[in-house]
Amino acid sequence: MTEKLIREIQYMDDSDDEAFLSGLLLKKQKIAAKLMHHTSFDQLRRVLKSRDPAEPMLIMVDLNMPLMNGVEVIRNTLEDFADPHLFIGICSGSEDPADKLNAKEAGAHFFVQKPLDVTSLKRVCEICEPLTMQRNNSEESALVCVI
Repeated sequence: MTEKLIREIQYMDDSDDEAFLSGLLLKKQKIAAKLMHHTSFDQLRRVLKSRDPAEPMLIMVDLNMPLMNGVEVIRNTLEDFADPHLFIGICSGSEDPADKLNAKEAGAHFFVQKPLDVTSLKRVCEICEPLTMQRNNSEESALVCVI
């Protein structure tokens, strides 16, 4: 088994403020992964097209966005880019069971509450078995995928 570090979290949200807040929380909570903010599926698709499928990728998507909602993003992503090292799910303020069910039916690996922070990431690691959080030498928490 090999441990691979997840260096970036792909975060799709139409709100710049939400992305800024999440990035600030992750830095304050000493998460080693960098938050990469995307406001459209086209931006996310460019990253997906250029990635090495042997490398793990974590994608967190807002549920309610004007052009393409989170469930549609998940469907489109998994239709074109699904592989065993791609982990995608919803990060939302919604607690509606119907939203959670729709996300699950679309193939979401997880559904966690906003804001994106260390608690959300720990929950993702509990749900997505190959993902863990580990302390690194600089006392930051690193996201690791065990392959």
